[in-house]
Amino acid sequence: MSWSKETSYYGKDWDEENPSYGQCAVTALVVQDYLGGEILRGETDGYGPHFWNVVDGKEVDYTRGQFPKGTKITGGKKANRKRILSYNSVKRRYKALRDSVKSS
Repeated sequence: MSWSKETSYYGKDWDEENPSYGQCAVTALVVQDYLGGEILRGETDGYGPHFWNVVDGKEVDYTRGQFPKGTKITGGKKANRKRILSYNSVKRRYKALRDSVKSS
């Protein structure tokens, strides 16, 4: 598995029991690296923003499982990759995840 506390938005609070916790933005970026498509950004009810992908016209969300069942995600508007990567913490976590995926 490539997700870790170094790639999670929540860092030290990351838990192997919920490996996708805090991984949505960096995962969406890496998925786009490998599969192309677009990144979408939506809002969760109570958990903040969420990112996922559209590849070949189908929505792909590898980190949906970080939320409890029944969590609603609204929006789903096209996100700007450059803007996502404009945050140093995201850039650092993205590079860590990208390198981990590449080496596995």
